[in-house]
Amino acid sequence: MNAALAGTIGNLAATVTEGPAGSVGSLTATVAEGSAGGGVLVAALVPLAVAAVAFVGYCLFDLYRAQVRYLPKWAWALICLLSIPIGGIIYLLVGREHR
Repeated sequence: MNAALAGTIGNLAATVTEGPAGSVGSLTATVAEGSAGGGVLVAALVPLAVAAVAFVGYCLFDLYRAQVRYLPKWAWALICLLSIPIGGIIYLLVGREHR
């Protein structure tokens, strides 16, 4: 287990609060602020988010300048925007008119 994961697990605190007699109560988990695991996760997700935005941008630009099949351009744009990255892949493979 790496140090960041061990620190994050160490910072988890699960507390059970008891309600009135006969009630079940609730379970809450809190993560202490400043844990090292959060920064690593953000650093790993930023390149993926940038790649996803770039891919959607490419698909929309290609959609603007290309002829399409099966659906109108606005429908392909909606598919590309709502289902990243599958919508863009489907558009490039199926919806784009081959040159």
